[in-house]
Amino acid sequence: LLGWWQPRVRTVRSFMIVASSVVAVPVVALLLGWTALRAGTWVPVGAPALASALSFIVTSGWSLRALRLEISASKTVFERAAGKERAEVIWKHREDVLDGAQLPSSTFESTVLFSDLAESTRVSHQLEAAEGPDAYVKWHEDYMNEMVRIVHEHNASIDAFIGDGLMVNFGDPARPDDGHAEVAARCALAMRRCVEELNQELDPDVPRYRLRIGVYSGSVNRSQRGTAEQFDYALSGTAVNLAKRLEEFDKESFRDSTEAVRILISKRTHQLLPGSWPCSPARPDPVHIDRNTPPVMVWSLDEKPV
Repeated sequence: LLGWWQPRVRTVRSFMIVASSVVAVPVVALLLGWTALRAGTWVPVGAPALASALSFIVTSGWSLRALRLEISASKTVFERAAGKERAEVIWKHREDVLDGAQLPSSTFESTVLFSDLAESTRVSHQLEAAEGPDAYVKWHEDYMNEMVRIVHEHNASIDAFIGDGLMVNFGDPARPDDGHAEVAARCALAMRRCVEELNQELDPDVPRYRLRIGVYSGSVNRSQRGTAEQFDYALSGTAVNLAKRLEEFDKESFRDSTEAVRILISKRTHQLLPGSWPCSPARPDPVHIDRNTPPVMVWSLDEKPV
């Protein structure tokens, strides 16, 4: 019974189907024995039926516990791989995904943050030549571990790891007006402070971390991309594209500067922040951050709010 039962239990629905099938066996046996007894024939089915029922109770209890632990572990791993927000939606619609259907799309207001380490290719060559590949791996992991921690502390969702950078979403379709711009700004400032602290802890001969951050507020769309065999549940829209353009804007000037971290925010993000946030124009006039859009004012997030 256990050998037949265990491989078939993989979801709660399959548990109910298999459980119903196993329960039916002793019930049918008892009914047949009772029918035979009424017809004057004694068929000893009581003991086997009782043994089967007890075996089912013990086996099902053990299997259901194992199933719950397996589902819980699967959800935890899935959330760590896809991010909690996306994982919850995909898990909720997992039956549709298995049937090849599309996940629901949604359009909502969000603030998107892109961050990227400047000159990381040069740093990797320098550290690998001086100390070997492990030196760069540790340098990079120390930074990335702290960035991920900060994002999670601000209850945001990492949509993608892009090389040395992050794409972070601060919006939520269920809460379109939850102050996502201010949370994104606080997260960017926390990243700046963390990078400055990391640089202070590095040995003198180890390259410093230098970080570019772009923050843009606007409408985004989350939808399924790819095929039924392999897909992503990704963000897209002008806010996503222009947040990346802000992060990349005028990289040459940043490379030649002495700043450890540069944070550029869009005009819309600046408008959504409370007046106590000290921002200054990154340029005196509107600039082109994308050839497909008109010139816009770009603001620099200079320090923590008062």
